[in-house]
Amino acid sequence: MNKNQFILISIFLIGTFAMLVGYTIFKPQKMTETKIDSKDAVDFINEQVEATENHTEALHWVNGMDEKSDIGYLTELDENIIKENIKPEDAINYLIGSLQLNDPDLFSQAFEPNVFSDSLINHPNPDKYEALIDIMDGISRENSLETIDVRISEVAFGSKNSEEATLVFHYQDGKKADVDVTFTFLEYNHGNALKGIIFIITSPNQIIEQINANIF
Repeated sequence: MNKNQFILISIFLIGTFAMLVGYTIFKPQKMTETKIDSKDAVDFINEQVEATENHTEALHWVNGMDEKSDIGYLTELDENIIKENIKPEDAINYLIGSLQLNDPDLFSQAFEPNVFSDSLINHPNPDKYEALIDIMDGISRENSLETIDVRISEVAFGSKNSEEATLVFHYQDGKKADVDVTFTFLEYNHGNALKGIIFIITSPNQIIEQINANIF
């Protein structure tokens, strides 16, 4: 093998390796689409609330039997119930279900806490409860939201802690709006296990702006 052949082969191998690395890191992720109905979302929330209440009763019963009992084995179940929204679709269930129920507390659980707090701070209404109701009405268009189509793809660059989605809001008057949102996966430690929970990190105010700009 002469010098020129060696150089050509080296360039070819380097180029092939770069293409493989680039495809692995930057390849587009598979798109998934899910339709979430407001009534199904309400059922989802009610199931979580009921499960949490039942588990709380079980904890009280165990504590009543023996206050010195080590009930750490129940903590795992408790977290599985309370931290149920571990998929983007579950965060959207909280979003649309809370709007259907007109429940501000449940609505707040769909969003990352700092993002949600900032949306209230930046709202022009100094009465934060009224501001919250105004935000909920802005997204639901006065409780007329029927379904949300969730089109999800993982963010490129190999990130595991965030995902992007396009939400298609369908309203009772036949109008719809495309809204781009980003989710974050917040990790926390429980013993030796690493766990997490999904939140929307797109501001509610930004969601309203997109609805108003894109509705058709």
